[in-house]
Amino acid sequence: MDALQKLVLTVQYSESQLPSYLQTVKSSHLLLDCCPFILISMALGKSSSEWDKFSHIQHVEAYADEEGIEKRWHVFYTRDPYNMETNINLQELPNALSVFQSRGEDGKRSCTEGICG
Repeated sequence: MDALQKLVLTVQYSESQLPSYLQTVKSSHLLLDCCPFILISMALGKSSSEWDKFSHIQHVEAYADEEGIEKRWHVFYTRDPYNMETNINLQELPNALSVFQSRGEDGKRSCTEGICG
């Protein structure tokens, strides 16, 4: 079977990680809609826990909405030649994470201000 040309994937905003099966997907292009927390993790590149799940894909376009603004944040990745672009300011990462992520009483991740479900 030939590889997929393009995979369009929406990860529920209540999820805090990309699905593990993504590591085995043979696609040349991934179009992803996810919560800002996952997008920030992807923007960290090789130091991210998500890196192995998408780094084998030639082109990745990932987006997250915020406060009613569709595709407010993005990460664009190309495997070869390597290129990673984002409009997330990684210099302010600790501040961004504190806005996007909080822990509920049950210990599960929840995002504030309706950013994640």
